[in-house]
Amino acid sequence: MRAVQARVAPRSSACAQVRALPDRAAADAMADKIRSTTGLPVEILVADLGPRGTWFRLCVGDEESVARIVARATRWTAAGGSLEPFLDPPSPREARFLVHERGFADPRRTTVTAARALLARTAAPGPLPTEPAVTPALASEPIPVVAGLPLPPPAPRPDVEGNFDVWFLGTAERPLVATTGPAPGAANATATRVVVVDADGMLLAVDPSPAPGCASCVVAEQQSPVVSRRVVGAGDVHPAPGAELLVEEETADGTRLLAVLQADGAALRRRGAVLLAQRTAGVALRGDGAVVEGDGDDEREVAVSRLELRFDGGALCGLATRAEVWGTQGDGSAGLARVDALAVAGAPGGDAAVVDYITAIDAAGDRDAASRACARVLGTKPGTLVTQLCLQRVRALLGERRLVEAVNAAGTLAEGAPSLRAAVAGPLFEAMSTLDGDPRLSAAPWDCTTTPLVADVAGLPAAQVVARARARLQERVGLADVVDSAFVTAARDFGGDTPVGQIASRWLERLRVSQPARHAAIEALLLPVPEPSSATTPAPAAASAPAASPAPAAAPANETTPPKGPR
Repeated sequence: MRAVQARVAPRSSACAQVRALPDRAAADAMADKIRSTTGLPVEILVADLGPRGTWFRLCVGDEESVARIVARATRWTAAGGSLEPFLDPPSPREARFLVHERGFADPRRTTVTAARALLARTAAPGPLPTEPAVTPALASEPIPVVAGLPLPPPAPRPDVEGNFDVWFLGTAERPLVATTGPAPGAANATATRVVVVDADGMLLAVDPSPAPGCASCVVAEQQSPVVSRRVVGAGDVHPAPGAELLVEEETADGTRLLAVLQADGAALRRRGAVLLAQRTAGVALRGDGAVVEGDGDDEREVAVSRLELRFDGGALCGLATRAEVWGTQGDGSAGLARVDALAVAGAPGGDAAVVDYITAIDAAGDRDAASRACARVLGTKPGTLVTQLCLQRVRALLGERRLVEAVNAAGTLAEGAPSLRAAVAGPLFEAMSTLDGDPRLSAAPWDCTTTPLVADVAGLPAAQVVARARARLQERVGLADVVDSAFVTAARDFGGDTPVGQIASRWLERLRVSQPARHAAIEALLLPVPEPSSATTPAPAAASAPAASPAPAAAPANETTPPKGPR
């Protein structure tokens, strides 16, 4: 079963400390009572406080981000919450819980039956076995499958591209294990399918019913059937109990969908979907998805990244990544909806939740979208954690020598959050002066005829085309890619006599010659905005209205009396 162990995707963990007791027996008794009463997982963390003695901290929950555990623990510990009976009486000087992040994961378990069935169904193409070859005496023996176990990966399959991870889903009462395997009998030799088995080795089938809330997905499947599926993640992304699968589906004409599949009896049913990639004239899209924490609510979200490739004949002219975060709302019956950064700021633990949202967008590769999210949130609802993250992003981009992206991040933040301009001034100057001193900096627009990213893509694998294009983009350093907000905030907001204003003025002069239309558009933005009269003052746009103030996040908890322990 080491082949299963080696393919388990890694995971992290966070829990909420709600009590700390100096007696181990009392802590064990309370932990058992919480488990039996609420059904929540409880771990006892031992803290040796030296002269203060040893304390036993009851840490409840098992979540994969701070925002997620804060959201749940806030409800658990509120008046009427499931953990309220186990807490000390509320005090204005005592917090209700403390979050602990752990760099390890508890063992995830499957059974010999399920593990062998999973491997049997993905080991070779051909008809599926009706019963897995399992010794009856071993059928119920639990096998610990620990994330990150340093075992060699299984040997590559010649008929399936890549080695596919093993994922866990389902509920505690019915745990399931899943992976990707070959699609027997498919016309395309590289086609794959989702393989999900339960503890008895029963294979679950995918229900062909369409996902709710995605009309474009329904149309795509009506025009061309799904011929291949691949598991890309798993997590609790739906309000129903248990974890779901995130699956990439590909139709016969090359359209790709990202679907959330949930186990329901012997079937896997779609609970939501997003159109991931579709071919159009002159444009090719490639997409991917991942289960993330993106808005601080009880459920996890789906980060969707799309890679847009623009062609002119056989030449690749443009490459751009767009990322979004999607999640369920209400009871989840309407499918997936796009998550908005300002709405996230109003969630419980909003500051930490926004950090998760921006981190998810960054990880998906859309740095400009992450920068815009920083500016929108900090311009409306500034928070300490988000401020630190967004300023840190600029320095990280500088350290990676992503100079244009660093200028865009700093400029967008300075324009969008005027109250933070003093804090942004240093990183903005460092980013602009470093870019200004780069000998590669060009003011000319990129022309695909003379400077394509890839001159001829004919016969090249898609991955090789993308790799070549990204390498070429790293060599390009141009004012054409600097966003307007960087010019505006440097020249207008900081002023033309400041160091950043002087750099912006030099750049504008270069644009006047090489890109006159772009220069004129930026100059128009630099004009003072006239004050509207009271009779014609427009109502503020809904998109820019401040989000509702969230309930204050719970502060960390201390050890109970006698002597207080550290946080």
